[in-house]
Amino acid sequence: MTHVCRKTTVALALLAVACRAVGASQTRQIEWPLVQATHDVRTFVDPGKDGMDTPFRMLIADLGGNARYRLECHNGEFDDDSELTFSGNFHCALFAVVGRQNQKASDNLLAEDTPAQRGSDWLNRGRMLQQQLRGKCADTPFGTSRVFRLRGFKLTLQFSDLRWTSTTAEPKVTQFTFSATVVADPSARTGTTERIVVPKAAEDACLYLRQ
Repeated sequence: MTHVCRKTTVALALLAVACRAVGASQTRQIEWPLVQATHDVRTFVDPGKDGMDTPFRMLIADLGGNARYRLECHNGEFDDDSELTFSGNFHCALFAVVGRQNQKASDNLLAEDTPAQRGSDWLNRGRMLQQQLRGKCADTPFGTSRVFRLRGFKLTLQFSDLRWTSTTAEPKVTQFTFSATVVADPSARTGTTERIVVPKAAEDACLYLRQ
């Protein structure tokens, strides 16, 4: 009887160790490479006029100087071959990259991990429509300041120095300054931008889900 009890005790102990190992593997988080703080800014005048694009490109490197991510922005006039269809007045996407040619190694990381956003090129906060920069929408997560947290860093997209037409019933933006800023954020652990909670009314009014 004592021999049987010892076997049972050993078996239970081994099972407990195995369970702890499985639990640890399930909760272990991916260690994303640390990135360098990065900032760039550009002013666009008459964006989209006469079919003109609004190109913006910024590489995000790790601490060793290797490019890890590429922020790419255009507007709806951009018609070259690309990883996605750019639209709206200004539209940014973030890709993980590999190699010296900065070849895309991921889908758009500015899209949250939801079926709706992962299945659309434009249904995320990386896309800007000029209506979102005015009135109540300007102060929402879809407005003039858009913050994305992921992979150990925080990316802030900022629209400022806005100028508008004053001769039409619906003002149009004639100039804006765009800046992109990256800083380390060890608490950001998601593989794509973390989900944010936004009141449905603000989402419907400012993200323009139905356009």
